[in-house]
This record gives sequence, C-alpha cells and structure tokens, in this order.
Amino acid sequence: MNHLALYDIATGAVVGTISADIVPEADAGFAYIEYDPLTDPRGWTVENNALVPASVPVTVSVPVRYTFNEWVDLFSLAEQVAIVTATMSDPLAKLIYDRAQSASGNIDPKDARTLEGLGYLVSKGWVSTATHDRIAAL
Repeated sequence: MNHLALYDIATGAVVGTISADIVPEADAGFAYIEYDPLTDPRGWTVENNALVPASVPVTVSVPVRYTFNEWVDLFSLAEQVAIVTATMSDPLAKLIYDRAQSASGNIDPKDARTLEGLGYLVSKGWVSTATHDRIAAL
C-alpha cells in the first residue's frame, strides 16, 4: 500500500492524503509524493521532491479506525464466542457482524451505526456494558 500526499505543483502545498495500491498520475496541477504513514503531512510543503514539515505545526485530529481483527480483539474471548454463536440464529447479529467484516480497516467506534450495533449486542447479553463503554470512549 502506498501512502501518498497530494500537493499543488505550483506552490508545493500538501492539500490531502491518499492510501492506495496504485500510484496515480499527476493531473491538473497536482502530484503525489510518498510519505511515512506514522506522520500526517497535511499542512506541509514539498520542496526539491521532499516533504518539509510546516514551520508552525498543524494539529490534525486523526480518527481512530480498526481492521476487523483489531475490532474483534476489543472484545473478550467469551464475548467473541457469544457474538459468533448469535450470528447463527439472530439475523440482526449476523448483519452487525457482516457489516463489521465488510468495513474492515474503517471501523469507527464513534460512528452511530457502530454504537447502535454495540447497543444491540449489549441488550442481548452477548457483550458487557463495560466493553460497550470502553469501546465508546475510544
């Protein structure tokens, strides 16, 4: 996966980021440069084909996102087994599970759909309130 910063060729100002398996071609005055995914280059500039941090640090809130495996690991083993068992007889539990799998890499603990699904799992007794509260606080 390439982690690319989109920048304006004329000014060198980084205007956004993208993570993709392909490298897009420069188009309409913009180009891409690879960056370390542990940094956030928004607000930086590109000079001499290198990313240069802003002289004044830019504070950017980066939302927390989970892969499916990371998400499952937030639950105890007993809760994991309860959820998987529920998917065999409860259509809504199956839908919640399947949607989490399809959103892998983009599971947002603050998303209303995520919290609604967690609430349902708690109401059925498959997930503890403590787990719900811990995840909702992420």
